[in-house]
Amino acid sequence: GSTGSVTIRLTGNVEEQPSDVDKTSLKALIAAVDGKYDETRYTAASWKALTEALNAAKAVVADAAATESQVFDAYLALVAARDGLTYAPDKSLLTLAVEIAEDLLKDESLTAATKEALQAAVNSAKAVLDNADATQAEINAEYAALMTRITELVKADKTLLRQLIAAADALTEENYRPSSWANLQAV
Repeated sequence: GSTGSVTIRLTGNVEEQPSDVDKTSLKALIAAVDGKYDETRYTAASWKALTEALNAAKAVVADAAATESQVFDAYLALVAARDGLTYAPDKSLLTLAVEIAEDLLKDESLTAATKEALQAAVNSAKAVLDNADATQAEINAEYAALMTRITELVKADKTLLRQLIAAADALTEENYRPSSWANLQAV
C-alpha cells in the first residue's frame, strides 16, 4: 500500500461566535428597568431579586463572549424579577395618624385617662410601624384604632376637628400612593 498524509487545517474559532449574538432586546429591557423603580415601594426580597437580575443582565451585555442562550436567560430572569416586584405595605397614613396623635398628647386640657388611652394607641401603632414584617391588614387595623381614639377626642373639641380638616385639606395627592390617597378620600 501507499501511505500519504492528510493535513486538516482549522480556520476560525470553534467556539460560538459572540459577534452573531444580538443583545438589543436585553439592552432595551435594562434601559426600561434600570433606575425606573423606587426601592422604598417594594419588599426587600423582591427588590433584591430585581437588583441581582439587573446586575447579571448588565454583566451579560458587557461580556463579549456571551452566548445567545446567556442573553436569552438573562432577559427572562430580568423580566421575571421585574414582574415579581411586590409592593411593600404602605405605612404613610398610619405615620400621619401617629403624628396627629402625638400633637394631641401635648394638649394640656386632656384628662390623664384620655392621654393614657391615646398614648397606648400611639404605642401600639408605633410597634406596627417598627415591624418590618407588618402586613397591610395589620397596618390598616392600627390606623383604624388610632383614628378612632383621635376622633373620640375630636368629638369633644370642635376646634381640633377644624384643625384636622385643615390638615387633611392641605394634603396633596402626588405625595401619596394611589391606594393611600383612595383610603384618605374614603374617610
